[in-house]
Amino acid sequence: MPRTHFKTAFSNCGRGILQFSLEDRVSTFSTMKMAGLFLFALALLGICQNCAQGFRRTTVNPAPYSLAALAPIPQSCSFRDQDWMSMKGADVNLDEVTQDFLRDLRSHRATLIRLSFRHTPLIKKDGKNQINNEALQRLQEVVGWAKSLGMHVIIDPHTFPGFKRDTTTLPKDVFWTDKADQDLMVSAWGVVAKLMSSQFPTVIGYDILNEPSPPGTLAEAAAQWNALANRAIAEIRHYDHCTYAVVESPRLRISYKLSIPSIKTLSYLDVTDPSERIVISPHFYLPHEFAGQNIRGRPYGVKYPGTIADLMWDKQQIQDQLEDARDIQKAKHYLIFVGEFDTDVYAGDLGGDKYIEDVSSLFNQYGWSWCIEIYGAGPYDIRNDTDPAGNVTGQRRWKAFLRAL
Repeated sequence: MPRTHFKTAFSNCGRGILQFSLEDRVSTFSTMKMAGLFLFALALLGICQNCAQGFRRTTVNPAPYSLAALAPIPQSCSFRDQDWMSMKGADVNLDEVTQDFLRDLRSHRATLIRLSFRHTPLIKKDGKNQINNEALQRLQEVVGWAKSLGMHVIIDPHTFPGFKRDTTTLPKDVFWTDKADQDLMVSAWGVVAKLMSSQFPTVIGYDILNEPSPPGTLAEAAAQWNALANRAIAEIRHYDHCTYAVVESPRLRISYKLSIPSIKTLSYLDVTDPSERIVISPHFYLPHEFAGQNIRGRPYGVKYPGTIADLMWDKQQIQDQLEDARDIQKAKHYLIFVGEFDTDVYAGDLGGDKYIEDVSSLFNQYGWSWCIEIYGAGPYDIRNDTDPAGNVTGQRRWKAFLRAL
């Protein structure tokens, strides 16, 4: 056992002895002396329960990086794996969300927000590579609102220097070949974890990177993403052992419009966390012809349920599309959080409400937590349905979302 591991375990023993002696005080000095000697002997023999726990915590599933600098894992991580299964809510933008809107969400039983920095980058893309202190101040404000309402937060920086778009990543982005940009992302997570560790369990997740799409084959892309995600997790664990690391599965982009979706690539993830607090996070927008119609050159008028791209799309088809992810969940005991799903505003009168109902009911059935695109999401904002001319036609999708909560 490395010396650092032994020191951590022995420290845990000391805390156990201290707790025992304080809780079980005796009235005479001689009895205290005998009890102390007895417990000290137990500690040296390594049969103290806290010792055993300390040894297990520092040696289970060793990561491919050094654990020497990691602090002992605290015993007060009150938010547990099973709590994820009931988390439901919405994606919101850091710069646009309001306290009143969160209060309204909470009144409809929403318990979770995925807080996106897409319009307020955590690191400004101005070449100075500095943490955006205004964004951090705003983050603390929104987390305070969530805490007062009994809601939970997943922090989603969404973009970093080296990515051309603020909404997603592309294989051609310089980030994937620029180690300096990658180092910035890793360091930024250290800053966030140090600031936010005291906010657990209001802050329950750190979403490492939105929609990672490294270049190369799927195996090559996954290998690069796994290595980078492991680095970020290691940096987070220097400061925070409780908050879950949310790791999105990679996408293989053939073009901006065409890709192998992340719901199909969970088997390629290979990440390790010494705290064993990882959540796997795909997104779901299938079929794109329906969920993203009338944008990026896609035609308008596609209906659900119905035949789309030569397949009959209904709840059964959606279930078939989720089958691989479901099998992996059961085999590897993953926690799954669907960080985004929705249809665009144009699908509202074409079955968008039925689509949201079917998709969310399957997520709920599988014990998957989820967030829907909602606040400031452009053409995917769920609050209103519109026609191609931009006229509001109703709130079918919004009402379906509220029912799903």
